[in-house]
Amino acid sequence: MVRNANRTILLDTGMDSSEATSCGRSVEIDPSEALSRIGIDGETIETVVISHLHYDHAGTPDRFPSARFHIQDAEVAFATGRCMCEETLSKAYLDVARLR
Repeated sequence: MVRNANRTILLDTGMDSSEATSCGRSVEIDPSEALSRIGIDGETIETVVISHLHYDHAGTPDRFPSARFHIQDAEVAFATGRCMCEETLSKAYLDVARLR
C-alpha cells in the first residue's frame, strides 16, 4: 500500500482463505481485514496496481468495488497466452475455469 494525505493506492490484492485452500496454502488474515485493522475501508480504495497475476497477488478484486485496476499489458498477455498451457508456467495462476 502507498498512502499520503490525499490518496491510498493498493499494491496487489492478496488472496482469501478459500483461494488459499484451493492452492494448498493458508491465509492468516484476509486482505480486507488487514486493511480494516489499519483504518482503511477496501470499498473506498480508488486505485489498485496489480504487480502480476499470481493467485497470491491478484485474488479478491471484488473487495475493491470502487477501484480502477492497473496492470502491465505484457503480464495480461503472458497470463492469457499459450504459456498457460505449460503446467510449470501456469501453476502460480488461478484456474479460471474452476472459478466459474
